[in-house]
Amino acid sequence: MKLRVKVISAEESNLLEDAGRKLSVSSDTLEFDLGAYEIKTFKLRLQALLSARPPTPSHALSKQFGFQGRVSLCEQTPGQFR
Repeated sequence: MKLRVKVISAEESNLLEDAGRKLSVSSDTLEFDLGAYEIKTFKLRLQALLSARPPTPSHALSKQFGFQGRVSLCEQTPGQFR
């Protein structure tokens, strides 16, 4: 999965955010296996966004990526993640 922000580290997580297996990270790309109908949760450490004042997380994402409300940090095309 290719993200629009630099990933410092990533690991699988459960819904309680308990740490799981560490994932391979290359700058803005995560590598993981995903089976049919499988749902995965990830815990990510992202590079800090530079700003004159520390933004709130939702403000930072909407400003950086042009999203409002729910956000997606990946580019998805039908049948594949990039």
